[in-house]
Amino acid sequence: MMSQTSVSKTIKEANALLQLNKFREAIELAEPYLHYNSENTELLKILSRSYYRIEEYEKGLPLVFLIYQLAKNETTINDALCNISLGLREIGKPHESLKFVLKILEKNNSNPYFHSEAMRCYLEMKDIKSAEGHLNRCLSLMERLDYRTSPVLLVHVAWFYMELEEFSKSVEFLKRLLDIDPINMDGLQSMGDSYFNLKMFREAKDYYKKVNLYYSGTIQAEWASLQIRECEELA
Repeated sequence: MMSQTSVSKTIKEANALLQLNKFREAIELAEPYLHYNSENTELLKILSRSYYRIEEYEKGLPLVFLIYQLAKNETTINDALCNISLGLREIGKPHESLKFVLKILEKNNSNPYFHSEAMRCYLEMKDIKSAEGHLNRCLSLMERLDYRTSPVLLVHVAWFYMELEEFSKSVEFLKRLLDIDPINMDGLQSMGDSYFNLKMFREAKDYYKKVNLYYSGTIQAEWASLQIRECEELA
């Protein structure tokens, strides 16, 4: 059995790898410890986040369910629930994801994160009217409950407008996000995509270059490199 000291050291080293966007290396380091530490929330968070970042949701989703079962505070519970919804959507189960979120909303209708997740589920199901209803509820709660600076909510709202091809509107919310978190990967990539669709290729290229700079070696950086070349061809 591995000592608690070695587990703590591994968690520290794996978190350092996450900061460097070395998600596969973090998995390789942390995963052997999971067998004897299956209720270590920090270890579960490292592995689930890494699997999600390399888009291996089937492997990350069971770990997120464990985090939810072990959670003892509202923040961890909310994060886990949102990640469960995300994982279910990404493995092609938006209806299952929606049922999960709506069940939560029956008990907690005043949390903007859950309305945001419901909005995303309805978007995937192409039910724009229902998605817009949850968007409006989310925006109202963001202002009323002082969630207006939440990076997660801001990027979700931006994605709603991107889905509707209202890219000027998505830029508005992404600017708010990047004022708060200037190197947020979802924000940088989405800003690049929004400007690209607005045919503002110089601006798009600038944001794709930032994805490359801050998230080198990731799937997102590979996509950004392709987009940079396309921007150069179209500019």
